[in-house]
Amino acid sequence: NLENVPDTCKVADICLFVCDASAGEEMVISSQADLILTTLRNQGLPTSMGIIQNLEALTNQKQRANMKKFCSR
Repeated sequence: NLENVPDTCKVADICLFVCDASAGEEMVISSQADLILTTLRNQGLPTSMGIIQNLEALTNQKQRANMKKFCSR
């Protein structure tokens, strides 16, 4: 349930974001999740950390670099 995410992040000490690289750039973050992340950035995120799963599924080095850049934003 993504509706409670902004309220939960307000009281959290740290937020952990997990991305699945095997889904491809288009599928990593849905439009609803992107809207929530934008809202969180505007409100001020607590300390955050990101994890990229299945990065080894991308065999092309350029794709890996693009995925790291995309997920770290």
